[in-house]
Amino acid sequence: MTVTFRRELAGSVAELVFDAPTAAAVFARGDALWFVFDRAGAEAARVAGSPLAELGAILPLDVPGGSGFRLSGPAVPPQVSGDGTNWRFLFAPAAQPPATPLVASPGADAEGRMRLVARIPGIRPPVQIPDPDIGDRLTVVPVAQPGAGVVVGARLPELELLPTAQGLAFAPLSDDVVASAEGDDLTIGRAGGGLTLSDVVPAPSSVPRALGEKVEGGLDVGAWSVPGETEATRSRLEREAALAAPTAKTERRMALGRFLVANGYGAEAIGVAEILASDDPAVAETPAFRLMRGIALAMQERHGDALADLKVPALEFAADAALWRGYALASTGAKREAYKAFGAGMGAIAHFPPRYQERLLAAIGDAALAADDVRAASEAAASLSARATTKAGKARALALEGRVAVRRSDAVAARAAFEAALATGERVARVDAEMGLIELGLADGSLSRGDAIARLDRLRYVWRGDEKELAVLRRLADLQLAEGQWRDGLQTLRLAEKLFPKDPGVDALRDTEKAAFRRLFLGGAADALPPVQAVALYFDFRDLTPLGPDGDDMIRKLSDRLVQVDLLDQAKTLLSHQVENRLQGIPRSRVAARLALLHLLDHEPAKAMQVLDATEQPVLPETTARLRRLLRARALADLGKAADARTLLAADPSLEAARLGAEIAWQARDWTGAALYMGRLLDGRKPPEHGAPVPEDESLVLRLSVARTLTADAAGLKQLATLWGPAMAQSKSADAFAMLTGNADPSAIVTRNLAQTMANTGAGGNFLGELRTRLASGEGLGD
Repeated sequence: MTVTFRRELAGSVAELVFDAPTAAAVFARGDALWFVFDRAGAEAARVAGSPLAELGAILPLDVPGGSGFRLSGPAVPPQVSGDGTNWRFLFAPAAQPPATPLVASPGADAEGRMRLVARIPGIRPPVQIPDPDIGDRLTVVPVAQPGAGVVVGARLPELELLPTAQGLAFAPLSDDVVASAEGDDLTIGRAGGGLTLSDVVPAPSSVPRALGEKVEGGLDVGAWSVPGETEATRSRLEREAALAAPTAKTERRMALGRFLVANGYGAEAIGVAEILASDDPAVAETPAFRLMRGIALAMQERHGDALADLKVPALEFAADAALWRGYALASTGAKREAYKAFGAGMGAIAHFPPRYQERLLAAIGDAALAADDVRAASEAAASLSARATTKAGKARALALEGRVAVRRSDAVAARAAFEAALATGERVARVDAEMGLIELGLADGSLSRGDAIARLDRLRYVWRGDEKELAVLRRLADLQLAEGQWRDGLQTLRLAEKLFPKDPGVDALRDTEKAAFRRLFLGGAADALPPVQAVALYFDFRDLTPLGPDGDDMIRKLSDRLVQVDLLDQAKTLLSHQVENRLQGIPRSRVAARLALLHLLDHEPAKAMQVLDATEQPVLPETTARLRRLLRARALADLGKAADARTLLAADPSLEAARLGAEIAWQARDWTGAALYMGRLLDGRKPPEHGAPVPEDESLVLRLSVARTLTADAAGLKQLATLWGPAMAQSKSADAFAMLTGNADPSAIVTRNLAQTMANTGAGGNFLGELRTRLASGEGLGD
């Protein structure tokens, strides 16, 4: 078995390749992902040394007859694909659920005992695996067909069926639960008895009370309503509160406030509460007052203020407080915490007018889905449909029914419910219904990403200011980034972050921005953009640049690409920001050398000198120190200080220094210096025994012969002719070399005129051009 791991635009991909067909099961439990295979080879000790360990700690599993491990780190199960021998796992926020949902259906055997039966092609025998953390044992069923898993788990009295990305797994809650595989059928039952399938419920700690169940206790809004005509009763209570004696005002005002809350007049109840708190501060600390004001605030969507009242310890077990506490939590994005609160307050729903029951039931269904309690969400949808008295309530019920159907992998029912919700024309359900249809279209291929982006972009204006708008923005950004619309995607995320700064998911938005920015400028996605667009995108979102080496590497790659296309000004701006604001010490001196090179390429030697002077360090690695010395010499020469440049290069014995020295001397018409440096360059090189020299040696020999001719160095020319003459005779420069070295008197007019002509046309080397080529190719500059 071999393991490979790589980063892609879609996310991180791990591949496990076995030498024979292998079945697998993959699921989350606790803080880890479980990977179980029916064949040896994927033991934790072996996988721990593979690149997969980049995602998290590899923990051992005891798999009878097979192998497996736990991966601690990823919070979301991967998307599974492959061919049974090569298993591919995509770790990404947008990973799709199992392509082939596995469904365990209830049924009775010949003796009438209830059991669960699942038809699973490619099933393997179940194995018992101990959980090292919890101490119980799981029953795991590997499946050979990739992408076959349980989309929605369930909890029964005798077992807990886990959601999986691949295969099937359950935790027995009774010692006599057994599982067996025969052909493609898996059967789960009890030895000697049947399963209890009529009570499939969530964990006892979070079981909501039945809808409409009566709540006992003194803090009961159900007792706050006053019999009689509502308007007449309200007028009477208002009159009594206004005319009451000073000693009775608090009591009468509380009676009015409770009545207003029980009948859904939240704004008016808040007004009464403000007067009460002002005139009698002591009453504002009582549980009854905090309950009355908290519910009124929640009715008016003032969720933060409502939670301050409804979370006081005295109201912990009050059903009405729990109900509206759940509503406020759900509205602020804390869906799982809201689900727990709703579980203690379901019986209080009947205490409030129908229009509020609709809002509460919609929130309950939403929170239940967030907590993976599909049964409770289905009950909420059914109750909402039965209780709704308005078109908006009916539309909400349809949208919730569609979302429940999606979780049950019933695409037909989901589509019908979403379309019916849209047909009502009610804005309150349009976002959920439209987003549901978009996701169904993307899943079955009937809707392209481009069309989905267009629909979501229109949808974001339908409903503003709460989590629904945030959900639309998040999904829109995901699709834009997946489609390569980088600027649009980042701007959408930035807008969501700005509009919802206090949402619990704002950190995830920022993480998505940073991940996209990394894919662009570290992962290479920006290479597909025109350079001007890439640099504009970088500067517009520069605050996403990571700290440390990754950020510096990002800037370097972008600046190198800009050099490739002659955008030197933009490249200089990038490196200047890095030198002035991000770096210190040796890394700063290294990047400053790049910046100095760009100034020299742009014919700005004085600025190159300023950069080098401002970033000098007493101790530098030799490669960095040499590069800076060469750049300084080039700048001095360009400033007309060739003598200072020669002095600087004299102490450098490297070939790079000799090459630059020859170039500077040639440009300064210092033929003696040019001959000296080129002689150093030619030392150690030997002419070939047969044929012409390589082009670099041929050019160097010819230029050295020009320099020696112009200095009338007859002995040097003779030495060149003796050593290199036979090889040069085979070269393209044979005639010129022969004329320069074949005359005994190098000062002869014809010879000198030829040398002068060649000196005027010869470049004498291109030190900056060579550095630019290395920079643009990403080869590096010795750093």
